[in-house]
Amino acid sequence: MKYSKFLVLSLSIFLLVACGAKKESNQSAKDDKKVVVKTLPSSNNKEIDNTDLVNDFVDVYFNQTLDISLLEEKEMNLREYVDDSSLESMLSEIATLKHQIEYYEKLGEDNTNFTSLYVNRKLKSVDIYNNGALYLIDVEYEETSPVYVDGMTYRGQYTFKIENNKIYNFKELP
Repeated sequence: MKYSKFLVLSLSIFLLVACGAKKESNQSAKDDKKVVVKTLPSSNNKEIDNTDLVNDFVDVYFNQTLDISLLEEKEMNLREYVDDSSLESMLSEIATLKHQIEYYEKLGEDNTNFTSLYVNRKLKSVDIYNNGALYLIDVEYEETSPVYVDGMTYRGQYTFKIENNKIYNFKELP
């Protein structure tokens, strides 16, 4: 009970302080996505910098191409970065998408039950906020699909923890 109160209080403080955090811009030369890292003050002086882990995970999770071999590579990479039930959900989405690709290639039409997954996705920008092991990311990405004419840009916020160099409790905020 005390742990859950502490977690709720920590997350609340984390979100309140996030608005006033200092920005450090970190541009990648190989692509045009924008990355901003905002580290919040922490009482832990032994804090480990997981920026590379977070950047790599975000690239793997949000970038997606409708190609079965690339999805298998994505699946393998996610196993490296993510642990717990979050991984099961991500792998389930990939399995469904691979099935949808096979269906589309075989029949040349979309199965409308899976349309929301049947997309190419490209990460446009990410803001990373962290307070110790707690992270909040604000991402913007574009989705395109052979099923639809126009692409769409989406924005979402996600929270997670890092323990032992693994992502835990990855959740999208409402």
